Amino acid sequence: MRNNRRSIKQLLLMIGLTFGTQFCLLITTSILASKFGVGVEMDALTLSNSISIFIYSFIGAGVTTILIPNLIDEDNKEAVNTFLTVLYSLAFTVLLILILFKYPIITLVSGGGNSNFVEIAARLLPIILLSQFINSFLGFSNAVLQNKGRFNYPKLTTLITSMLLMFLLMFYNHITLYTYAIFTLITVLFNVILQLLQVKRVGFQYRFSLKLKDKRFVKIIHTFFPIILSTGLYQFSLVIGTTIATRLGEGQSSILNYSNSITSMLNMLLLANIMAFLYPTLARSIKSQNPHTKLFDYFIFLNAILSVIVVMFIIVGKEGITLLYERGNFSSSSTEIVYKCSLIYILALPINGMRDLIYRYFYVNSDTYTPFLNSIVVSILNIIISIILSNFIGIYGIVIGTMLTSYLSLLLILIKFKKNFGFNYNKRSFIIENLKILMITFSSIMLAALLKNYFAVQSEVFSLFIFVPIIILIFCCLLFLTKSKVFNINI
Repeated sequence: MRNNRRSIKQLLLMIGLTFGTQFCLLITTSILASKFGVGVEMDALTLSNSISIFIYSFIGAGVTTILIPNLIDEDNKEAVNTFLTVLYSLAFTVLLILILFKYPIITLVSGGGNSNFVEIAARLLPIILLSQFINSFLGFSNAVLQNKGRFNYPKLTTLITSMLLMFLLMFYNHITLYTYAIFTLITVLFNVILQLLQVKRVGFQYRFSLKLKDKRFVKIIHTFFPIILSTGLYQFSLVIGTTIATRLGEGQSSILNYSNSITSMLNMLLLANIMAFLYPTLARSIKSQNPHTKLFDYFIFLNAILSVIVVMFIIVGKEGITLLYERGNFSSSSTEIVYKCSLIYILALPINGMRDLIYRYFYVNSDTYTPFLNSIVVSILNIIISIILSNFIGIYGIVIGTMLTSYLSLLLILIKFKKNFGFNYNKRSFIIENLKILMITFSSIMLAALLKNYFAVQSEVFSLFIFVPIIILIFCCLLFLTKSKVFNINI
């Protein structure tokens, strides 16, 4: 019980630090929205970001996922060093190639119709690519620090550097997209330096190694490639979404980017924190007699936590977006579209969380190919559905396609899970607990909506401060009244 309380405190601190970071990033996005609105410049920034993130973010995510199980075993040191040497050498080579061919890449992805757009994007791309390359080292530092139980140090340094970026934009009077990109590069470099210094303090020492025939290294590579390809497919589908939006007309990819910023904030605030906290425990639970108990307890826990967020966004999400973006060149009509797109994305938030948890169970069992194959099918379907629907309902077709394939992704991976590992958990209890959460979600939406209509608070700020605690209280009370298992889960 004492350990569970300590774990909850640590998790809440992680969420608090991430909340501060995401708040700073949202203020940063708000400053950009006020300055540039939705137009050619923001479209160019969005495309440059999408390409850079597609190339490098999956490396960071893949490194963390692979290294945590391998760092537990001290015999893997040489293999880990070889893995890091090969990975980041290749990443640097890719950086040079992309910078060299920036104009053909931008022209190909954007369609090349607007020469001004291509010029702006091509000037931004090298700076953003370098930022993402440096940022990918955080995947390595996060893995080492999480393995040592230092969950909150990376969150703290990221908060500090996010605040620095926010203040630079707030107090610098001549903001351009190029100064923003340079400020981002500086703060990312500062963050990586702080984390690598801490990695050294906890005892990890990197040594150059190229033992490519080492059996442990070969095993790591066999496990790693499906993970990065799986994540890369997801990032590729995002790039395709941005490309489709760019071709729908001026400002459409900017709107998609603002919507993605909202959902990314929620993903980082809750899903990424909870997953980072649970993953090492899940990896160790594999050696227990019934690891499915821990997995599906976490499944129910995630469903409940993320469902509360869905309720909050439905009730007060529009007020939040209005406060963040609606000023300067950002109009009320843009707010309406961003809210609707964000809402569609967020309806899939609990589903994505539960799917990622199942993926990690495959990873700790050294099966990365099954999630990879699942991602291939889902990504292809996502692209096809998004292209078809966007021809009829524009930008909404892109976000609806993403939402629908998220649900399909969870269904397919659960089928594969049952086939590969069985289902050593009380099925009746599992179904009942998740149905309880679903009914509580619907009930909370209706009760909160009735209260909101009755009190009719005019101020967006007051609306957020009043209804967010009310929603949490309603949801928790309903969980308690239905005797949900959530309160008894040992995390």
